[in-house]
Amino acid sequence: MPEFRGKSIGKALMSKVAQLGRAAGCTQLNFTVLNWNKTALDFYLNQGSTDVTSNLGYHYMYCHGDAFQKLADKEF
Repeated sequence: MPEFRGKSIGKALMSKVAQLGRAAGCTQLNFTVLNWNKTALDFYLNQGSTDVTSNLGYHYMYCHGDAFQKLADKEF
């Protein structure tokens, strides 16, 4: 919902998921983004994720290594 955009809710959610994953022994997040969703794609790229399949009509993303650790260390 537009009224909740820009309040760092998405960043806080991604960070918490990374924290929980790290605590469980995970080392990366994997997810997909539809090709038309440029706003979401830009958001995930700004969080340190990497676009693995940009030319297939969707974007398979992963966030690992230093980017995963940095995401898990964020506090909101």
